[in-house]
Amino acid sequence: MAGLWNSGADDGAVDLLAPALGAVIGLGLAALLGQAWFESRPFTVGLGHSLIPHVADNAFPSDHASLFWSLGAAVIATRAAPAAGWAVVALGGAVGWARIYLGVHFPIDMVGAGGVALAAGLIARELAPAVQRRIAPAVNVLYERTLQRLHLPGALFPRHANPAA
Repeated sequence: MAGLWNSGADDGAVDLLAPALGAVIGLGLAALLGQAWFESRPFTVGLGHSLIPHVADNAFPSDHASLFWSLGAAVIATRAAPAAGWAVVALGGAVGWARIYLGVHFPIDMVGAGGVALAAGLIARELAPAVQRRIAPAVNVLYERTLQRLHLPGALFPRHANPAA
């Protein structure tokens, strides 16, 4: 996301704000869903062994998959960078499979994360116009001021309004 933000034009970069908000919303939805539905972890019910140390807390939905898939779904749904969004979704699939393989999640935990991601992507798409109008201008000002304050070379930050600075 940081690479896409920094390498894009101003209007393309601010398109990434809604997907970032979508990822945060996805994690919030996952937390709420986790409060409503408890799912044990495989190693806590005597099924297999956990190949990594993990606390025996609620497994549903997977926070890791929820984050990756919510971000990817939001990037795709808002059309900010669809190819990058699909790459993040694929990476999330690998993360989800690894969490199942390592014995800390059941497949149903990934199904829940997928549902969370779909909701987060749709919410991000609906919020995108408001984010563009209200939040993006303030973020751009903050970005520019940060670059100026840190005296960072414009060549490293193509979005910078004044590359000579």
